Amino acid sequence: MDYQTKYFQYSGLSAKMVGYFAAKALYDTSIPLRARKEILEFIINVHKDIANDSILVQGWIEEWEKNLKEISA
Repeated sequence: MDYQTKYFQYSGLSAKMVGYFAAKALYDTSIPLRARKEILEFIINVHKDIANDSILVQGWIEEWEKNLKEISA
């Protein structure tokens, strides 16, 4: 297996994990609210640090920040 194939596999896995944890933070009410907020804050901060110049990622961050405000209210 070459480097590029491995990279795409890890990239895909990473995207799935972010989606999983974001969904858990947004919709799983069995998780304490404080933990749900921390999950979203972590996801937001990681994406701000990694890809702060990407328009696509900025859209995701804005949506997660909006969701964070909604569950905090």
